[in-house]
Amino acid sequence: MSTHRVSRITARLSVVIATTLSVCGLSSAAQQPPAPPATAAPPAQARPAGQQQGSARPVYGTTSSVVLLDVIVRDKKGKPVRDLQPSEIKVTEDGSPRELTAFRLVEGQVSEDRVQGPAQGGLQPDPNRQVSLVTMVFDKVLDNRMLSRQAALDFIANNMESNVWIAVCSIDQRLYLRQEFTHDPYLIKQAILAATGTTSTAAASLAGTAAQQEEVAKEALSIAEQAQGAAAGSGADSSTIGAANAQAKMAQVIASTLRFSDSIQRQQQGQSSLYPLLALVKTQGRLAGRKTVLYFAEGLVVPKNLNEVFQTTISEANRANVTVYAIDARGLGSARDSDSSRNQLLKAARDSQAQMAKRGAGAVTVDEVMIAENAEESLRANVQGTLAELAQSTGGFLTADTNDFRPSMQRIATDIGSYYEAAYVPVSQEVDGRFRKISVKVTRPGVTVQSRSGYFALPPGEGSALLPFEMPLLTALTVDPSPHAFDYQVRALQFAPGREGRQHVLLMEVPLQDMSFQADKRKNTYTLRFSLLALVKDSTGQIVERFSDDYPFEGPLDKLDQIKRGNLIFRRPFALTPGEYTLESVAQDRDSGRTSVVRQPLRVLPADGFGVSSITLVRRLEPAGAELPLDDPFRLDRMRIVPNLDLPVSLATNAQLSLYLVVYARPGTAPPKMMIEFLRDDKIVARAKPELPAPDAEGRIPYVGTFPTATLPPGKYSVRAVVQQGDLVTETESPVTLVP
Repeated sequence: MSTHRVSRITARLSVVIATTLSVCGLSSAAQQPPAPPATAAPPAQARPAGQQQGSARPVYGTTSSVVLLDVIVRDKKGKPVRDLQPSEIKVTEDGSPRELTAFRLVEGQVSEDRVQGPAQGGLQPDPNRQVSLVTMVFDKVLDNRMLSRQAALDFIANNMESNVWIAVCSIDQRLYLRQEFTHDPYLIKQAILAATGTTSTAAASLAGTAAQQEEVAKEALSIAEQAQGAAAGSGADSSTIGAANAQAKMAQVIASTLRFSDSIQRQQQGQSSLYPLLALVKTQGRLAGRKTVLYFAEGLVVPKNLNEVFQTTISEANRANVTVYAIDARGLGSARDSDSSRNQLLKAARDSQAQMAKRGAGAVTVDEVMIAENAEESLRANVQGTLAELAQSTGGFLTADTNDFRPSMQRIATDIGSYYEAAYVPVSQEVDGRFRKISVKVTRPGVTVQSRSGYFALPPGEGSALLPFEMPLLTALTVDPSPHAFDYQVRALQFAPGREGRQHVLLMEVPLQDMSFQADKRKNTYTLRFSLLALVKDSTGQIVERFSDDYPFEGPLDKLDQIKRGNLIFRRPFALTPGEYTLESVAQDRDSGRTSVVRQPLRVLPADGFGVSSITLVRRLEPAGAELPLDDPFRLDRMRIVPNLDLPVSLATNAQLSLYLVVYARPGTAPPKMMIEFLRDDKIVARAKPELPAPDAEGRIPYVGTFPTATLPPGKYSVRAVVQQGDLVTETESPVTLVP
């Protein structure tokens, strides 16, 4: 485990599911309407006749939970069916019939006498449900901007009722906010033009950072509180207060969405659309009202290693009552692209397997090979079926193979303004991580039904979406004593100070030789499912960072022995402010259930522009490749450092050790000096004072040094680097194990 120290030279170093969506557990406190949100945005205005005054929602006791479904029913001509009776709806969960506890048509003004079903007596009006929220998301729309733009403008032309609020976002490896929720057609149109134009995402991010939205949310909340007080004093109705509070809630959720999206992008290094979408639908669970996402994309491929993320995105959309309508932005050109897209995915997979085979007995860097090449490139391929699954599983539909989006935009507008709301108690209250499949059918002949496909039974959690494979890993962290079925290495390596804190790289390295590979001799292939998770907790025990991944290994059986000689390497960058932390990690062989947990302290000290990184033992140098960022801390010009996380070094085959670190020098002072010390049992057994090269333009001094091992007997050592510049001294220390 690395340790760091900085000092002046004079001080010598010696889950019940509770969401507003589909799965909600409502306590007795929930019987009161939520405190309504307000915003600086639109002033309170008279509601046109026919607009929904309030809505009803079933209320249950503290130990109950309820699944809430939006159901759209159309006749043979595609017209909404408005006279459906509860007896005509048949809902099953995991094949078990469920009795409806509430059922109603949401269309225009809803009064209590329009609520049908046995739960009628327990329904309460909710002023926030009168708001309909639409989020337009343009995902890397490059080749068909004009089609996407026209489709979005067609939607506005059909759907600008006074209770409809629209936000505009774009995705380019991460989520950018173009326009927060507004009812102003001019602002919406300008955001659509920007999202479908040539405006850079850098410019978009300036208008949509989480920090800026936090300020907007605070201001909106303040205005909401003032409006609520004024309305209460003047005897205003609940819908006026509800509209005010709804706007404040929107602002808060937008800020939370951006913050959550940034967080999970860092966690997973997802170069795809899935993590931004997951963040978007997850956080909208905090909003009431009809929630719709219009997802404009040029197709979407989900490779095997990201399938659980895709399914979790669908589940979280259903849990948050978000309906996704997918629009294939390629128009008439989409059909002919599907074959080439599949070929691209297969080629990426073959290339990844070939690169792993070339590594021989070295590390099998699944994180960099499978995720970066297979996932990133294949997710840019265009497959229409996945778009359809995303939409249909959340109660929407796919629009594709057309250049005229007006009929679909009109149909979506109708869906938003007219739908049934049905509620039932789920089969089981147990939060077991299983997928609960929902089926909705109508006994009336000649009609079609749109509804949700199901959800994962997971605890809700405000801060982050929980993936199904993470549940047993989190459970393992609670077991006392901690399980330890196999050895693996984990370290959080510290690098440069930055605006968000000290930069770190989390590395986990797991030998594959003892894992339970499954051999399929008929297919002549092997498979392995392996999961990793790491938590960084602050001094109070709060989780400040969470990282995880699930690896579905698969390859030719004749390469199995070669793969077993390798190591799985998991890598994630993150930043921490100064303080005391704990790093908790868990690795699990999913087929056998064998699990190991490692805990270690992590101390982060202030650097103030001067410091030194963790010391890394170098396993080898290899070409960096064009995909490795220029600012990657392990990059040295055209080469990349492959670290060794304290795996024993054989003295018989290694006449010298290679060490890597980075010194961060202060400008305008004398050049820094460094001393390297080897310690055993806290006694210095070797020392060197290597010359440091000049710092680069950013003050970085990457250093790789080799040290002879002839005078060092086998054993456990610490290697320490002491760096001095002017009146400041800093040091870092890391373990090294030598074997005969």
